[in-house]
Amino acid sequence: MTTNRPNQPHNAEHQHTAGSANRFGAYTSRLPDDVIPLSYTMDEEGRQLVIDWSDGHESIHDYTALRRGCPCAWCAGEGGQKGAVDETTQFSDEQTTLYELQVVGRYGLTPVWGDGHHTGIFTYERLRATCQCDECQAAR
Repeated sequence: MTTNRPNQPHNAEHQHTAGSANRFGAYTSRLPDDVIPLSYTMDEEGRQLVIDWSDGHESIHDYTALRRGCPCAWCAGEGGQKGAVDETTQFSDEQTTLYELQVVGRYGLTPVWGDGHHTGIFTYERLRATCQCDECQAAR
């Protein structure tokens, strides 16, 4: 298990923020300015990414769902062109093994997958909006 801290911690009251994707895959909700990720854990055994947020929320992202939701042009498509990944795509173990996470500025993370794919930037808004914890799934 690998844990990293992308930002400095801030104090904040607990707020649950749900979001939805528009037709372009952009998430329409905004995180409050004081809600930031404090740390993330790559749980290899559970094959999930766990993000601890400054408002006390812990978001969970299954590796396969994270790979399937890759927002890069190749996977998701762009300019009216269909991407290479959809709900029927079958991934190999290598394609859904999270090798590394790279922090992108102050707004997101880029996963580096076992097959070398590393072009999708997951904004913090997107990660929070696609959380798979029971509380977030019930709110959708």
